[in-house]
Amino acid sequence: MQSMPVQPPIFFKNPTVATLLSIVTGLGQLYNGQILKAVLFFGSMFIACLLASPPIFIGLLFAPIIWIWNLVDANRSAKRINQRLAAGASPLQTG
Repeated sequence: MQSMPVQPPIFFKNPTVATLLSIVTGLGQLYNGQILKAVLFFGSMFIACLLASPPIFIGLLFAPIIWIWNLVDANRSAKRINQRLAAGASPLQTG
């Protein structure tokens, strides 16, 4: 009797969890498996915070924009990942 091949489980990403984790910039992207994007968001926020100190203050404009973009991106990326997984793509594919 032949045994059926065991297929590993597919883990979908929860967009709400990704968004909540992104309260700390980059954690939602890490949850989604997007390591480079997480590093870029975190680095951008770090630089914006450095530029928010006197006498420059330009970071005060960019920090909220980066933070909100980070939240929206984590949510949308989780939804895109789920759509690809539902369509039969490999869980290891990113992009």
